[in-house]
Amino acid sequence: MRIAYDGMLLRPPYSGVEYAIEHLARGLADELPEGLDIYVPHGFSAAPHARWRLHRAARAARGRMGRILFEQLCLPRRMLAARCELLHAPGYVAPLAGKLPLVLTVYDALALRHPELCRPVNRWHYRMLMPASVHKAARVIVPSRATLADLVACTGINEQKIRVIPLAPRPGFAPQDEAARLRARTRWAEGKPYLLFTGNLEPRKNIPFLLRVFQRFRTAVRNDHKLVLAGRHAHGTQLVRAEITRLELGKDVFLPGYVPEAEFANLMAGAEVFLFPARGEGFGLPVLEAMAAGVPVVATEDGSIPEIAGPAALLAGDEEAAWVNALFHLLGSQALRLAVIQWGIKRAAQFSWRTAALATLEVYREVLEERSR
Repeated sequence: MRIAYDGMLLRPPYSGVEYAIEHLARGLADELPEGLDIYVPHGFSAAPHARWRLHRAARAARGRMGRILFEQLCLPRRMLAARCELLHAPGYVAPLAGKLPLVLTVYDALALRHPELCRPVNRWHYRMLMPASVHKAARVIVPSRATLADLVACTGINEQKIRVIPLAPRPGFAPQDEAARLRARTRWAEGKPYLLFTGNLEPRKNIPFLLRVFQRFRTAVRNDHKLVLAGRHAHGTQLVRAEITRLELGKDVFLPGYVPEAEFANLMAGAEVFLFPARGEGFGLPVLEAMAAGVPVVATEDGSIPEIAGPAALLAGDEEAAWVNALFHLLGSQALRLAVIQWGIKRAAQFSWRTAALATLEVYREVLEERSR
């Protein structure tokens, strides 16, 4: 079974989708006796896997338009020349003219369901190519039942073609001792205890709402907690900065920008509470990573989050008061805090990249057996 894997999204800085694509590729290579043919950008710099056969794109395939043209026009010919039997496109869209049987991964249907929350270029790209890719695919992999329902509603795809395979936390997330937590406070919040959000600063993450929650919490409790918003500055950054200014939170909110993976686990483990108010999430990987790091979570009830977090997080709706109340209880009750931490650690341990890779291989076999009949 020789698999072609489209890794053309693997350009830094990584967000959740890129991490998912790379870690699944590593898990697949561990399990495939033949190794994995992975097609990557010209400047791909991640540590290669021993069982990867790297196929680098031409230098001209840089940028979104270059990547789209390479995937649509060049990638199908390269895969056939390499004698691949199946293409897995793990990034929402796939070559529409390719002859190989196709497995497609779609993490969320935000561009179809809530295009107003997307950058115009993403809205154009995914609305143009994702529905056609979904219908071309022999199987579509999604990370949650919530994404399955959204995809069926938005594209009319037959639900029988969809397989739900959850993602998993990245390696390295684990509870830290008090000395490490104190170092994290010094590094990220001027020595103060901090609440944490991680993710790109974009409208779908609902960060202005989180800032209002934080302001109400600080006013009600009058403690010295800080708020760290860690993530790549994106098309919602100006709205975030404007809300910080309006609420007069400039001394209490820190925006460190994109945090490299080598420092990310320390940032996460040092937080008092992880906050995740994002809308339309297809999986919510940071929620599981916070749980794995031993950090209690307060998260939205929207999208896939209730499904992924299960009973291991405090879920709040779209009312600021409910979030303030959840924070008050988590930080005011040591017994509740310890219970939520333990629930989270157990919940995160139920997800692994090996499990995801093995389930994905079963999808490949299913498609190839179907093709051979």
